Amino acid sequence: MMSASRSQSSPASRGQTVLRRATLSLVIGLSLHAGQAAATDLLDIYALAEQNDQQLRAAEQQRLSIEQNIPIERADLLPQIGAGTGVQFERTDTTIGETAGADSTDGFSGNIALTLDQSVYNRTDQLELGRAELEVHQAAIDYEQARQDLILRTGQAYFRVLNADAQLQLAQANRTALKRQLERAQRQYEVGQVAVTDVADAQSEYDQANAQIIAARNELNNARAALETIIGQPVTDLDDIRTNLDVTAPEPAEPERWIELALEQNLGLQSAAVGTQIAQQAVDINRSARMPTVGLNAQYGFDNSYSGGGVTGQDRRGSLNGSVGVEVEMPIYTGGRINSRSRQAAFDYQRSQFDLDGQRRQVRQQTSDSYRGVQTSISEITAFRQAVESARTSLVATEAGYGVGTRTIVDVLNAELRVFEAMADYLDARYNYITNLLQLKADTGQLTVVDLEAINRQLTEQETNALIAPLMGRDDDERGSVTDTDMMQRVLERARRTVDDEE
Repeated sequence: MMSASRSQSSPASRGQTVLRRATLSLVIGLSLHAGQAAATDLLDIYALAEQNDQQLRAAEQQRLSIEQNIPIERADLLPQIGAGTGVQFERTDTTIGETAGADSTDGFSGNIALTLDQSVYNRTDQLELGRAELEVHQAAIDYEQARQDLILRTGQAYFRVLNADAQLQLAQANRTALKRQLERAQRQYEVGQVAVTDVADAQSEYDQANAQIIAARNELNNARAALETIIGQPVTDLDDIRTNLDVTAPEPAEPERWIELALEQNLGLQSAAVGTQIAQQAVDINRSARMPTVGLNAQYGFDNSYSGGGVTGQDRRGSLNGSVGVEVEMPIYTGGRINSRSRQAAFDYQRSQFDLDGQRRQVRQQTSDSYRGVQTSISEITAFRQAVESARTSLVATEAGYGVGTRTIVDVLNAELRVFEAMADYLDARYNYITNLLQLKADTGQLTVVDLEAINRQLTEQETNALIAPLMGRDDDERGSVTDTDMMQRVLERARRTVDDEE
């Protein structure tokens, strides 16, 4: 049963999972590098995504960068110690009286000093440290959301490839079936059992099937490219959903319970809530600029000087000196800057509250949509499964009627089309159920690798989708055989002769 509770795993289990993923990633990477076409499952693909997805790597670096804000802001509250030294040359020329001449004095001086500055009270620096701690908390949430988003994107891209591949197989099976109907109509026309319009109708549907294959192959290529963007490697064969897919309804069955859980645990909503706290902190920081600051200053140094020349002769002096003091600073008038910045921060805080409320509404709607999506997919799986069986039964009956002359080739082609349309809808519903389930888990902040492991247990290696295999016939060459071309030429020649005879 799918539950709304958060999944937990033991440290040993997590360690084994990590080791398994690392091993799988190495094996897959070597296989892909060697050009082997080995099938891979969902966990294999996710292991590659963890290693190669650039969005996750960027989110990790963003988190590590923001974590440095705490030591940066804390530094303003800690002692600031510095050392300095310097050498100086001075020369003084002095005129003594009108006849005594001039006296010159020159010399060198040098000093070494240690300084200490310690903030005693600075409300702004204290609030800046608090804001940095909130930013680090938000960055941690954003990183977890990026990891959860990677799980969701990988799952969606994986099953998009499977769905596109299944639709291509289905289109090929449809073309094979239509090819048989075309050949049947051609044979019957050659012996005069049907009109040439039956052949034309069958040929038209067959040509349309070729166009559908081209479109389906293009969609498959696009889906594979999207998955390759995430994992950074080419995609080969993927394990597909087994025939007996285990479909379970969301538990609890009340959508409001899921909405409540999303409002509590949705990671994007949690990040926005912390962002509102950061905006409130910015208001306090700007207002604190009006408050006084108190700092302790201390200095200790050694001065040494040498001077000489002229009347005074030589002079050498050295001294040790130190000082300790307290400084108090308080802004009196700053041209209105503090008031304007405080108002600006208050407006930003109000905006963040509106954004948070809007995001709550979006989460509520998204969770409700995801819940209904899971429920709808479950209902569609049952309905389309029955629709496939009904369409196949109708096709058998229609072909039988065509054989005795009570149905036309158009009826047969339409019945055949309904079979493949129902199967396409059935396959869509199966893949949509899984992706909607992943989306619902992500909306409520519960999506983890454990969910991928549960889905992976419902996959199996299969070259052709097991549901499509019964509809597959012989593999015809897309270009047609020489025999088919000769037959069509005979049909067209007979049709031309028939038209000439009627004229």
